[in-house]
Amino acid sequence: SFTGGKAISEAKAASSQACQELCEKDAKCRFFTLASGKCSLFADDAALRPTKSDGAVSGNKRCILLEDICEESNIQYSSGDLDSPLTAKSSQECMALCYKDPQCRIWTYLVPEKQCLLKSITGFSNRAKATGQKKSGGRLGCARCTRAAIAFGGKELQTVSGLPHETVCQFACELNKKCKFFT
Repeated sequence: SFTGGKAISEAKAASSQACQELCEKDAKCRFFTLASGKCSLFADDAALRPTKSDGAVSGNKRCILLEDICEESNIQYSSGDLDSPLTAKSSQECMALCYKDPQCRIWTYLVPEKQCLLKSITGFSNRAKATGQKKSGGRLGCARCTRAAIAFGGKELQTVSGLPHETVCQFACELNKKCKFFT
């Protein structure tokens, strides 16, 4: 959720989509947070800070889904192992195991062996076509959101070329402890 800023408006909303629609109808709104059925709209991000909050959903006025990495067939991540392989009945169970581990950012599931490999963010740099039946994906599953038509100012830390999509760019940013935003 977003905290630290002053809400310009608050209303009841049944879902995050309904809250986002309220934000879209308000000319001043740029961000929203839905918590316990209360939709808070924010105009400026200067004071806002992303904060983990169970049950809260936040987003931008206009949300664009990044290419999902719920599950990629025949893709593996060959480094960044956090532990020994875990047993999992399915790739969905492997993703759930990754979600429960705070260090896990990506996972690779070995289908015939029913083994789950949890990976740190450093594993993302070694993404490759898999040999054998393997599935891989991100800790958070599918829908991620990004801001369209916005370039963040500030000191450029690094330029990384040749990334296949925005989600990979996000992970590259997460690899750098100084990185707060990516364009």
